[in-house]
Amino acid sequence: MLLHFKTYCDVGNLKSVRDFIRKILFDKGVSDSEAHLTVLAVDEICSNLMIHSNGCNHEMEINLDLAFFQNQVRITITDSGLSFNYAEHQDISLESLIYNKRKGGLGLLLVKRIMDEVSYESQSGRNCWVLSKKLRVA
Repeated sequence: MLLHFKTYCDVGNLKSVRDFIRKILFDKGVSDSEAHLTVLAVDEICSNLMIHSNGCNHEMEINLDLAFFQNQVRITITDSGLSFNYAEHQDISLESLIYNKRKGGLGLLLVKRIMDEVSYESQSGRNCWVLSKKLRVA
């Protein structure tokens, strides 16, 4: 089963993204804690795409596709904004962030800790994030 959702790059639309993901996960019987964490991960990727990849250009779109396989959900998030150099991205330690009093930088680290698999690819002007998580139903 594949579920699709499209939104535009305005951070005001993040609530509708969260609501869509939350409703689907709850309808599938996913536990509250896993649903909330998955929503958080998707929200982080989408907000980064809206702000950094698309410059909050409300004419640019983000597409989400959810696919369920037995006890797993795979969420594919695509856009056509600026690409991200995922191969050169290095996670920052929490200690380093605190020591340097740096704002930001935890988002992708958080996503990687929440999800079981995270991948990114940019090809032909399209960015594609794939987030996978094994699920326990409530």
